[in-house]
Amino acid sequence: NDSVFVQQSASREERISEQFMQKANSGIPISIAKQSMINSGIDSQALEKAIVGVFNKSNIKSCVRCNLHYLESVEKCSNCGEDIYYCNK
Repeated sequence: NDSVFVQQSASREERISEQFMQKANSGIPISIAKQSMINSGIDSQALEKAIVGVFNKSNIKSCVRCNLHYLESVEKCSNCGEDIYYCNK
């Protein structure tokens, strides 16, 4: 039964991660995507655990005007419309 529980936990994490990626890849800033999921009832610790491997400094872009952070698939800031750039490049 323990292996079934672990498998269910992993699939829950995968679902949370996929949901986060859909939101973040749609152009929503990372912080807003996370807060939206928390507001929809996902536990913040479960969310952090599920998305810990999703991004790192090399695939995060930032709007210098708004200081919002995005996944690398996003080209423009959803707040001001400016181009966004990699944080560490």
